[in-house]
Amino acid sequence: LTGQAAGYAAIIKSGFDFGYQQLPDDGRPQVVVYDTGMVPVNDALNQARSEGSDFIVGPLTRTEIELAAATSVSVPILALNFLSSGRSAPNGMYQYALSPEEDARLIARRLLAAGQKRGVALAPAGDWGTRVLTAFSQELLAGGGTLLAQALYEPGGHDFSMPIRSVLTTDQSFARRERLEGALGIKLEFEPRSRADLDFIFAPGQAASLRLLRPQLRFQYAGNVPVYATADAYAADGGVANQDLEGLIVPAMPWVVPNSGSADAV
Repeated sequence: LTGQAAGYAAIIKSGFDFGYQQLPDDGRPQVVVYDTGMVPVNDALNQARSEGSDFIVGPLTRTEIELAAATSVSVPILALNFLSSGRSAPNGMYQYALSPEEDARLIARRLLAAGQKRGVALAPAGDWGTRVLTAFSQELLAGGGTLLAQALYEPGGHDFSMPIRSVLTTDQSFARRERLEGALGIKLEFEPRSRADLDFIFAPGQAASLRLLRPQLRFQYAGNVPVYATADAYAADGGVANQDLEGLIVPAMPWVVPNSGSADAV
């Protein structure tokens, strides 16, 4: 509840508290909260066990659950993140997280269910983008979909025209224009031809990048193609800046969207 993960922890605790309040009075367990921002995670786990906890929810960060998994799991643990790839959880530890990889898999399933099976992907360069893109492509291909092209963009950049042109194949149109202008020795009026076989564009990333990427996709003649992104693309406190995300499709919890009620996720 303190430290770098405090913002995420506060949101999760609010959801936990809301669920707790929905239980009948005589069915509510006694809940004790340990702040691993103040107490080392192993000390907090030992304290929870020694004080008689029957079940432990947390810890939250990947580093913390790596430490928790290395201890004796004498009390069942619901970890709020996943261990590193390739590591199995010990008996008694369950892993659950609202991860971007899971977002990507859910988006792939939605696309397949809607019959949108052919598309391209634009992902940020780096480990985060690689993991999300891998999860998405595996789920899409397993369901019979096709990823026609993929490209990486620099998340700290401002001009994404090159990777966009690459996946839309408009770079080929630009190359043809250059060849013609070189042969004719004149400047030509020009409108690039984008590929016409797309059902979707998958563009995971953070809000700052997507606010730039989304308008550039329109400018690059992909304005009519549905664009899907992970929940990270939408910042609830983004204000008028979120207008640049107009038309972007993201998975979100109901409470993120004003007046959405409390039914299913959007």
